[in-house]
Amino acid sequence: MPGAATRDEFYLQGMELLMEDRFDEAADRFKGALELRPDDPEVLEGLTQASLGRHDLAGALEWAKRWTAADPEAVLPHTNLSIIYQKMGRIEDAEREGAVARTLGWKQELREQKQAGQG
Repeated sequence: MPGAATRDEFYLQGMELLMEDRFDEAADRFKGALELRPDDPEVLEGLTQASLGRHDLAGALEWAKRWTAADPEAVLPHTNLSIIYQKMGRIEDAEREGAVARTLGWKQELREQKQAGQG
């Protein structure tokens, strides 16, 4: 279908709008990208950030949970969940996600050291 936007076009437009603090428009572009590639971690990150920009903590939490499910070994989704929980006053949840992020970070560091022949 000629003229249809690609996932990358939607994503890049969303990122530009996010940098301009145009959060609603950015979310619309990210949702367009998500329709083309469901559970794309980069797009879910963008939707999380757009929701945070709108101060929509409940929305940010839902997107961050999807992001974590899509990329469970990545540090950043867990870090964002920790921040969101902290902003919601859910300190125990924030601490739990922060610990998960730290553990994943250490594991990643150890893997990198092994690959470099340092461990």
